[in-house]
Amino acid sequence: MNTKMIGEFIKMDKNRIWIFSVLMLLLLAGIAYQLHIIQFNPEKEPGIPLNTSICTTDETGRLLLKCDLFTDDGKMTYCLSEVAMENGCISVCDRMSDINLREMCEMGVAQATKNASICEGFRPDYLDICYSEVGLASKNISICEKINISDIRDKCYSDVAIYHKDTSICDKTKMPGERDWCYERIAVAKKDPGICDQIKNGGNLSYYGQPNETFATRDLCYGATAEVTKDVSLCGEIDPTNLNMIDFCYEWVGVAKEDPLLCGKIKGESSKDRCYSDVAESKKDVSDCESVVKEENKNACYLAAAKSAKNLSMCEKIPLAYLKDVCYSAVGVELKDASICGRIDSPYSKDTCYSGIAKKTNNLDLCKKVIDSDNRDTCYIEIGL
Repeated sequence: MNTKMIGEFIKMDKNRIWIFSVLMLLLLAGIAYQLHIIQFNPEKEPGIPLNTSICTTDETGRLLLKCDLFTDDGKMTYCLSEVAMENGCISVCDRMSDINLREMCEMGVAQATKNASICEGFRPDYLDICYSEVGLASKNISICEKINISDIRDKCYSDVAIYHKDTSICDKTKMPGERDWCYERIAVAKKDPGICDQIKNGGNLSYYGQPNETFATRDLCYGATAEVTKDVSLCGEIDPTNLNMIDFCYEWVGVAKEDPLLCGKIKGESSKDRCYSDVAESKKDVSDCESVVKEENKNACYLAAAKSAKNLSMCEKIPLAYLKDVCYSAVGVELKDASICGRIDSPYSKDTCYSGIAKKTNNLDLCKKVIDSDNRDTCYIEIGL
């Protein structure tokens, strides 16, 4: 139950929404269900060699035979795409009759091999997206420059800039909002709040933790760098009228420093409760939960701290029987101790306890203790029977 607020920030301005809309059209076509586009770490994955001929190695042939065993078209397509991308074998994509799926498969090979020349034969709808994927995989701005649509090109520039931590690449973007987002991400990556001063546009950003909240990019930059540097003084750089952002800044730094005193500076009740709870979970100390105001948040805090500390006695602080059972189950799984499951009254939590430990220990006998037949079958399947 880690509610840490930082992570990847998502811009919600109209330009970035347009880009995501293009990608969503592909998802709605059924492509996301049927294909898995591998995301590569360029430091660990230099790009596999491209094989432009029919792949005839024994290993590839064995994998293709495995794909032929699937009677479901979607699963077969998924399998073929995996073989094509993992082996740099673009000819495998030719086995797909649907042009959309075939081009997505070829795009995956282009990304895997970091070979932009594969994109050149694509239809206009796919061409820029392909260049963007290869540019991101190779971290090469020269590929970004091939992109015709300015919004997609700007995103490619900013992604490459963030990887290289180079604000000069951010300056290539045309959209002020994209440029500011680029600065903000690099400021966080370099732990350099001075970069926040370069943000002039004043556009807004949102993020996963609070999708309904938007904050001025500059303020968000200071809050984010305050967390990674554990420097609470940076919260003072935030616009004093932006009370919610100031609260989040104290929360992020409080959790990062495991300092409940900073949680006490927060004005908003929900942010304050969340801060105390996250500190308790991080410190594995249930005492910080006593400062949580709302009862349901306090119980959730006890559960998170107990699981983190792998301490069954902390579950006793929870007054609600069903939630105490959930706590027992969580701690039992963490300790891999099936005897704890026997203390649980709730059938669901008991099943969760046994199946969770079974999966962690690869113990098929524990699946037999699962009461619900569907849960028991799932336990067997997940172990690999």
